[in-house]
Amino acid sequence: MDANGSLDVQAFKRSLEAEIQVGLFQTPFSMGDTKGSTYAAGYVSEADRMVVLEGLQHSIRNIVQQFIDMRLQKKGWPGGSVWVEFEELSRPKMTAAEVLEWYNSGVLSREQLLEWGGFPQGGVR
Repeated sequence: MDANGSLDVQAFKRSLEAEIQVGLFQTPFSMGDTKGSTYAAGYVSEADRMVVLEGLQHSIRNIVQQFIDMRLQKKGWPGGSVWVEFEELSRPKMTAAEVLEWYNSGVLSREQLLEWGGFPQGGVR
């Protein structure tokens, strides 16, 4: 509400959108509001968002790892024998068909294909 007691619905809506975007680690650009933005601004914004998300991921991994190590030590097992790994956030999500197409066209090597599939480097025997 402003000083006169009137409510600007559009301003109220924009303020709520901003809070939601912050909560989701998003920017107006990544949420579809491209008015007055350039591709470069969107790219920089997305890079900043990834840094924040990777930092959060690192913090969560450390907390969970400390908890796991504490439980292992209470059981008499060596700490660090179980660990937590997260996928890289900036890694593109590709289907098996897309990866196979890239392999068939020579973009990916056999080793890269096996790594994507989670197989050992020597291949499956």
